[in-house]
Amino acid sequence: MSEQTPATDDPDGPPPEDVPSPTASSGGPPGAVQVQLRTAPRFARFTATGALLGLLIGLALVLLRPLPQLDVSLTAAVGYLAAIGGMVGALLGAALAVLADRLGRSRG
Repeated sequence: MSEQTPATDDPDGPPPEDVPSPTASSGGPPGAVQVQLRTAPRFARFTATGALLGLLIGLALVLLRPLPQLDVSLTAAVGYLAAIGGMVGALLGAALAVLADRLGRSRG
């Protein structure tokens, strides 16, 4: 059987500072370790939700307000404002996810 290398010779380096290191448990079975779990927001879901809300707001702005005389068709105006609303909403959703992640780290 080959000899195993100790965990201190990890080629990836030491664990990140924000990940708590396991500590020996005082009331559990022998060899058990106690760790603290931290939940993190799902960035893709925040971004997708923001994009969807922005898209719907862009559609509502075009369809519920009377448009002034423009050189573009209603279809083009709907497409432009829906795309712009989706991008702005995605950006705001991603910023909200980053904020939620930072707040979760500071409380954890």
